[in-house]
Amino acid sequence: MQTVKAFAKLSSRVTDAILDLPPITDEYVTFDANIGPEHVPAYNEALDSARKMKICMERRGHATTDDLRKLMATLQTLQQFVVSPVLAENGAAKTVEDPDLIEQASRSGTGSLIALKDTICKLNSEGIDNILVAVCHVSPMKIAQAYLKRESPGVGNIIMYTGSLNLNKRQDAKEAFITGDKVVMLMSIEAGGTGLHLVDDPCTRPSAVVFWGSRPFSPMQIIQTKKRVHRIGQKFPVRVIHLIADGSVDASINFIHGDKLTLARAVIDNDTEKMEQSGGMWRTSGRIVDQCKFLTVDGQFATADMDEADVLQAVAMANEKGKTDDKEEEYEDEDEDEDEEPYEEGEEEGEEGGEEEGEEQGEASGLLSQAASMVGPSHLPEL
Repeated sequence: MQTVKAFAKLSSRVTDAILDLPPITDEYVTFDANIGPEHVPAYNEALDSARKMKICMERRGHATTDDLRKLMATLQTLQQFVVSPVLAENGAAKTVEDPDLIEQASRSGTGSLIALKDTICKLNSEGIDNILVAVCHVSPMKIAQAYLKRESPGVGNIIMYTGSLNLNKRQDAKEAFITGDKVVMLMSIEAGGTGLHLVDDPCTRPSAVVFWGSRPFSPMQIIQTKKRVHRIGQKFPVRVIHLIADGSVDASINFIHGDKLTLARAVIDNDTEKMEQSGGMWRTSGRIVDQCKFLTVDGQFATADMDEADVLQAVAMANEKGKTDDKEEEYEDEDEDEDEEPYEEGEEEGEEGGEEEGEEQGEASGLLSQAASMVGPSHLPEL
């Protein structure tokens, strides 16, 4: 605590009050996961694997860079499941380059995609037509773009702002957002979270920011990103909406944000009230993986009052029953084939007589091998 107070004496910054900016409000909106029941076992298996990795690191008392990469990759996979199981099972690198997979992922019907659409439509109905959707990764952005264009074309022009754009195209995207009558900008936080000015001069219309898809580990990225539309020249109140499913990785990260912001306020604003209430400690939340919840049989996150062992047992029983039902259907199909009378010589097979080969069923290709080079050892304390 004494160290924090010493730093606070040396820090100063320009506040919103000094800049005479309009108010900015944060709203946290929850939604049901609505992940397909057939994907529940894979999600729970990935979460269980993440917890075991964390336990192993704690027992050893240290973690290698490879350990941390694997754990972070698994956490990212869990985030991808919430957007679309297709993304999680195929990986970001493969999905983002395949238009068919993007289209397939956009039809997953997850609660995350539905919540995004409903939020944008609600903002439109309230007279806010310029909406910035901030996302950590490009693959969810492409999935959201395909989903919104198909399911809700009335939201207006949907544009992308990513790190792959050259300077001219970035400027074009910026101008399209500022001057367009009705625009949704899907923006990569890494590409546009700092240094981007998205306020028209003069400012003639309100804007809103929606955080969706996957939450950054640093709350400062959240603060910097929402300031893209809350800056000098802004004349309207700014609404910031955070779409977070209770029990998800993003919800767990949000708890960690609270701890980090407590420390930041103490150092930057000399506001030590919250730290003093916790005995001078700024870290009060547990590890991210410990706060994540398993999925229930119906594809929703378990609530705090549910016993995890009961949840996993119910999922296992449902999964086993599904396999049994599939086998029985196979046996029935074989029996029907045996009962069919053979065609007489020279008789042509009718339209219903020969069935086409069934669609290929691709299995999930490893949940622990995606996005391996995300972080370094500094993230261990919060995992």
